[in-house]
Amino acid sequence: MKSNLNGIHLPGLGFTESDRKNLNLVLNNLQPKSKIDFRLVSDNRIAADYKKLFRILHLLIDGGIKEFKKERKEMLFKFIESTFTLNGSEVKKTSLNSRFSEFVNENETEFFENLKEFQKILFR
Repeated sequence: MKSNLNGIHLPGLGFTESDRKNLNLVLNNLQPKSKIDFRLVSDNRIAADYKKLFRILHLLIDGGIKEFKKERKEMLFKFIESTFTLNGSEVKKTSLNSRFSEFVNENETEFFENLKEFQKILFR
């Protein structure tokens, strides 16, 4: 289920023009022409940051994803695997599981603090 897309500012997320077009297709419940390369890296690595992708999806999906359990989490993971690459590499299921666990187990203050950066980009 998608959120209200009015006012979402995609260029600030580091996607290429073609990736932004594909992301707009996805956000409108359409099939992307190719996988979207998510390239935002973590602060201390060269690999794309799964938790940053989770934060963006949490803000874009009605009701967020933090409370997703078994079935909904599996659907989310399949969606991510079929829709995204991470810095040019295929999504790793084991990394999805471990990073999602870290994402949902952040304390409330840390969780909302980490969302602020993406709220500013997406909803400016």
